Parts: sequence; structure tokens; C-alpha cells
Amino acid sequence: MQVEAAMREYRWAKQYSKASLKTSRYRLGPFADWLRAQGVTEVEKIEAGHVRAYQRHLTTKTGRDGVAPLKSETLLGCAKQLHAFLVWCEEEEMATGLSKRVVMPRKDSLVLRTLTPKEVAALLDAAGQGQLRERDRAIVACLVDTGVRARSCAGCDWRTSTPTTTGPGSSSGARAGRNAWWL
Repeated sequence: MQVEAAMREYRWAKQYSKASLKTSRYRLGPFADWLRAQGVTEVEKIEAGHVRAYQRHLTTKTGRDGVAPLKSETLLGCAKQLHAFLVWCEEEEMATGLSKRVVMPRKDSLVLRTLTPKEVAALLDAAGQGQLRERDRAIVACLVDTGVRARSCAGCDWRTSTPTTTGPGSSSGARAGRNAWWL
């Protein structure tokens, strides 16, 4: 079966939504183009070396800006889509053992910049005026110390000796830190 025809059949079999169809075309289309450039037009002719070489090729491609390499999230998404397609090909008995050759790249971990002590002090100084100043400073300190969202902070039970937050994104509860205690 032709590679493009197999990809169309795969998308139909998966009953993708319009958005998922678009994503699948974006992630699998270049694989079909790359195979065609290598002289491979049928699924039965795809070999493990093609899969590995294509994944190496993706690591050298640039993003939409034409300068920066593809992001790790994009590489991972392409690998997952390719793996799913090759598993489907194996289920349909068009190929054997190719899905095991797809290497899942690691996703880069994002390290967020934290506030400096000077920035925290400026934030605390800017937190409210008048009667609500102490409350506002306590809220800012809680947000800075724990990293919780405003909604989670609003759900804090301040009557306990060690306040913990409950709500979206806080499965075990986040404890208020040292800045919140000295206020």
C-alpha cells in the first residue's frame, strides 16, 4: 500500500477530530515526503533504518522561524504520532517490528526564573495601603512562597497552625512558606 494512502486510512480508522487530523497531517506528512525523497513509496518497503534516519533528520530541521531547531515538544509529538502510525501498520499487517525502532526523545524541562529577594521586597511593599495592607502582604507572601495560583490561595484554611491550600493543581496541599509566617 502507498504510504500516503496508508496514512489516510490510518487517520480514518482512528476517527480523528478536525484538529487531530490537522495535527496528524502536520506530524506525519513530512515523514511521507521524506520517504518519497528516499525512493520509498510503499509501506512494505519501509525499513528500521528509514525510521532511525528520519528521526535523525528531524533533529537537524529548523522551526518555523528558519533558525532555531525544532523544540523538544515537537520532536516528541512527531515521534509519538509516527509510533502510533507504525503500530497501526503492524496491526494491519503492512509492516513488522518498525514501531519498536521509534526512539522517544526526552522533553526538555523548563526551569522558571524565580524572584530575587529585592523583587520580593518590592512586591510586598506594593501590596496594598491602609487597613488591608497586612492582608495583602500575607496573600503576596503566600503566593511567592508556595507558587500556588490565586484561586488556590483563596481556598486556604488559615485557621490551622500550618495552612495548606486545596483546589486545582494542589493534590497534596501546598504549605505556606517562611515569608507568610513573619507577616
